[in-house]
Amino acid sequence: MKKIVFLFISIAILIGFACFDCVLFNKSLNNLTNSLKELVQMIDEAPENINNTEITEKYDTLHSQWEKSETSLIMFIDFIQLEQIGIGLARVETYIEENDVTETKVEINAVKHLCQKLKKRTVFNFQNIL
Repeated sequence: MKKIVFLFISIAILIGFACFDCVLFNKSLNNLTNSLKELVQMIDEAPENINNTEITEKYDTLHSQWEKSETSLIMFIDFIQLEQIGIGLARVETYIEENDVTETKVEINAVKHLCQKLKKRTVFNFQNIL
């Protein structure tokens, strides 16, 4: 009887940690995606000069948010995929400095696509457990 209770408690703890990880993971990626969407809106409002202080400050907050999230996401995601997002954000910064609107939008959309792909890829399900 004790073994069965211990087994059920262990399974409940594992499922609880998996759900917590999924929530934390999705929250981090959603925050990053929302910040990228806000950055695109700011670029759309000032397409002639994207190398201004508002957009640069928005990117700086986005980058600091990414650095915080990256340390927690490294437990869930392959390092190579995290590096792809980091490289994409570095390219966004370069294009903002060069005042290249189209390349900035393309790279932001590529990073958003990577985030959405990662969210779909790591959805928690019971299929592998059963």
